[in-house]
Amino acid sequence: MDSSRKRQLTLTEISTAKRQKEDAKENAEDGDSNDSFDDFCEAVIRKPLIEKTELSPRSRSRQIVVEETKENILFEASLKQSGVNGFPCLFDDNIIVYLTVISVNRREGCLDCECKDKDGKIRMVYLQDIWSEVPVEEGNKINLIAAKKWEEDDFIVDDEQGIVILNPNALVPCTAVASASWCMRKTVLNERFKFGNASNKAMLLGTIMHEIFQSAIISKKRPIVESDLLKIWSTQAPKYAEELVALSFTPNCLISELEPYFSIISEWINKHYPISNSFFRKKEPLPSKSVLLEVHDIEENIWDSRLGLKGKVDVTMRTKKKNGMESLELKTGKSNASNEHVAQVLLYCMMHSSRHDQPIGLGNILYLKEDKFCNEDAKIALWKRYGEEKYT
Repeated sequence: MDSSRKRQLTLTEISTAKRQKEDAKENAEDGDSNDSFDDFCEAVIRKPLIEKTELSPRSRSRQIVVEETKENILFEASLKQSGVNGFPCLFDDNIIVYLTVISVNRREGCLDCECKDKDGKIRMVYLQDIWSEVPVEEGNKINLIAAKKWEEDDFIVDDEQGIVILNPNALVPCTAVASASWCMRKTVLNERFKFGNASNKAMLLGTIMHEIFQSAIISKKRPIVESDLLKIWSTQAPKYAEELVALSFTPNCLISELEPYFSIISEWINKHYPISNSFFRKKEPLPSKSVLLEVHDIEENIWDSRLGLKGKVDVTMRTKKKNGMESLELKTGKSNASNEHVAQVLLYCMMHSSRHDQPIGLGNILYLKEDKFCNEDAKIALWKRYGEEKYT
């Protein structure tokens, strides 16, 4: 009886020692770090569970040390190419990843998305900090721009690095995004409830002045005088006949409304874009210190599936400064409530960067009624905080 019990104890000790040896081997293979996503990403377990810490997911995520990799070096280079401190390059395909969301696991302060790339490879995307509030759902498409690499196939997006574009193929007008910067409810209501295309006096004047300015700036005649602008209007008037009648506009009444804008338009074009050989005048730089070389396009229609945006730029200018494209947005109203205008122009700057493979440049706004010209620096990094910061 004693020998049998002794044999049983010996086998137990051997089994225990063997198990301890195997555990030690597993711990050596796993490494010394206890910092992982295992304790807040139960949906996807790729490694043996390690000892959990008492830190919250958000706290733990900030303590992750991402080793210097090729992807991080690409991101640092991208920051230099973008033209905006802290904001990635928008035309570098090496830092843009297109994914389809398979499943979503929501936690406090973080959002774990299991995704599939275009090759069918499974990748985890961990959205933290403000990005955890993005309403990602199963089946959504997302664009990751300059996200942090985690291990081999996964990504982290937080306040420090990375941008997420939700459903980038559903293009949203820049004007809608800009108006949402101060009233999201208005944007949603305008989209869901269409009240027809009824025009009003201000809208009609704005449309007419846009066309007159655009026709004048691409014409070869210099200098432009007010009578030239009146001739441009006379050629365009027939197509507005129905709206003029609906608004009880007589020809003389409308011309009296247009004339105050004519002097401002002619002076601006002659000053900044004197292209005719018969009009020898040195071009004056824009307030941004750029020199207008040529008008690249009028009503440039940009559809950008990287950013999920679309818009029409009133005037796209090729400038001497860095030989890049700059947008010119025309406004016929007052400039006092211009935050929405600034937001719209900065979005155009982003789309020009993506489309024309250039650093994010400056945007320009010309208020025709007040003869006020503004150039907006691309403080786009502030957009990552969803309007928590204000433009200065």
